[in-house]
Amino acid sequence: MKRTLFLTLCALPLFITLTSGIINESGRAGYTGSPGEVTCNTSSCHNSFALNSGGGSVSAVSTMINWIYEPLTTYTINIKVAKTGVHLFGFGVEILNLSNNNAGTIIVTNAVKTQLKSRFISGVIRRNIVHQLNGGASPDSVIFSFDWTSPDTTSGAITMYFVGNASNQNGSVTGDYIYSSSLLITPVGGNKVDNIVSVSPFSVYPSPANTSISLHYYLQKNENVEVKLYDMQGTLAYLLMKADHTAGENNELISLPSECRSGLYLLSVESSSGRVNRKLMIN
Repeated sequence: MKRTLFLTLCALPLFITLTSGIINESGRAGYTGSPGEVTCNTSSCHNSFALNSGGGSVSAVSTMINWIYEPLTTYTINIKVAKTGVHLFGFGVEILNLSNNNAGTIIVTNAVKTQLKSRFISGVIRRNIVHQLNGGASPDSVIFSFDWTSPDTTSGAITMYFVGNASNQNGSVTGDYIYSSSLLITPVGGNKVDNIVSVSPFSVYPSPANTSISLHYYLQKNENVEVKLYDMQGTLAYLLMKADHTAGENNELISLPSECRSGLYLLSVESSSGRVNRKLMIN
């Protein structure tokens, strides 16, 4: 029997199926408990038990040190949802600035388990990363992983709001446990973009680009390098290069795909030592 998770059915009247398209059973945006939102632990939804009860939990770890971010830097964030005896979990995450607008760029790194969705809240289209249908199938606990690129300027304190659902797989919204938490992500003192560049020399030109780009970067050791383009919603658009390179300075001339549309992208140069990102306009 196919396992399903009803994290998405929060307080939705039946008639919505006639007016808003198909209701799926994967994660739904806008239920993280952030300002202007509720969680799914509400009336007519997953409210069988009190919020954050039953011995389960939702927690977060990151490659950030002490949850302090550098501008234009990509970090991996792992959300763990746990409850002994449960075999199916869901989650949702928003990352907002002090004005409760989207902060930075969320990047899907496991499309089997996670996806991006949006919801219009308080005049803003808020981006969420949520589970895929049955993406959280795992005994006792599951880890949902994604990347987040911080804003290109030090824009002040940022808050990550996140929720988890421990489902009993009974085919309804009853009997599930909802867990909710938030974390403050604070900036380093001042704008550290110049320091990042001086430690790992990196440049890309021209910008705006047209048919090709030139990259200059430095490697501490021989390693495989990938150059990727992400759209500004955090979805991988193109893999531009994947090859082994030698330690020291490297210069690359990379052709852009002919089908690449004009617009703003996030260019990412990635290796086992880390990654460097820059916004790139393509005409």
